[in-house]
Amino acid sequence: MKGSHRIGPHAADDRSFTLVEILVAMAVAVLLFAMLAQVLSLASRALNDDRRRMDAWDQARGVFDRIGFDWNGRVRSPQVPSFVVKNGTNGNDVMVLISATPSTTGDRLFSVVQYEIDATDADTKTLALQRGSLGFWSSTYSSSGGPPSGTVTNLSNLFQPSGFFSTASSSAPFGFPSSYASSTVTNLFQPLGDEVFAVSLAFLTSGYTNSSGAWEPPGIYALPPKLPVNPNWTNAWPAATTSTPNTVVDLTSTNIVAMVVGVAVLDAASRNLMSASQFSEMADKFVNIPTTSTNTPAVYWQQNILGIPGFYLNPPTKAYQAVKVYQRFYYAQ
Repeated sequence: MKGSHRIGPHAADDRSFTLVEILVAMAVAVLLFAMLAQVLSLASRALNDDRRRMDAWDQARGVFDRIGFDWNGRVRSPQVPSFVVKNGTNGNDVMVLISATPSTTGDRLFSVVQYEIDATDADTKTLALQRGSLGFWSSTYSSSGGPPSGTVTNLSNLFQPSGFFSTASSSAPFGFPSSYASSTVTNLFQPLGDEVFAVSLAFLTSGYTNSSGAWEPPGIYALPPKLPVNPNWTNAWPAATTSTPNTVVDLTSTNIVAMVVGVAVLDAASRNLMSASQFSEMADKFVNIPTTSTNTPAVYWQQNILGIPGFYLNPPTKAYQAVKVYQRFYYAQ
């Protein structure tokens, strides 16, 4: 009969789902949710990586700008020492300039500025770039009083055999006299890049005749071979390097066309993924650039450290992958 309908307790069976259909639907839903979660996780990770990369670049740029300010304000005279000590503090290069920048420790516009990597506390994972500044004072010391501790009275103190740069010890940085107590010296330094754990410098040179009379072609050098020593201040080398003067680069040399500063940056969260020994092992890889290298620091790091698969074996891969390296050229003129 047309228009007839089934009646009874099983009348709705045709409109219901079987158990198999429900299980299949649930499986598909779970799969879709898993795929969505994976996509969101990848997007979140990419966002975090981009944020870390931007934070690392912001810190590196701040460091480069501060160095550039001191570099552009340096006293450009062959009679005023400005130098780089290769493998100076914690294996990193140390830069010392006399710059026309004020300091809180003096009342004159000039100050001795020093950049170095050091730990901010007992934890070796706190290696960071620090900037020290020691100002000049316009008056002189006297028995009735004078400039406060941590100042230098005049530029002539810099160039005497027993003067400012002639001594260095474990309690004083290369550019600051050992007569200052370690606590005083420590107070002269302020953190500049708390995520920068390694600094290396290279130099773009013009062609020159080295101290042995041989010709050195123009190019990039981690340490310019036998760069002639400035005769105006041969007595002003830091005592810690007088036995090996070739580890010191005279920034007043007319053969230096540009200084290349390279920094390696690792954020605190990634550092915490490592043990202290793992971090030290990693940091050591970045400071042992051969002095014979003819690459800029960032290029050397990319080719010889970050580009080697074995670099990721011991500490957590995620921590190593967060390392970022940058560099900037500072021209002499």
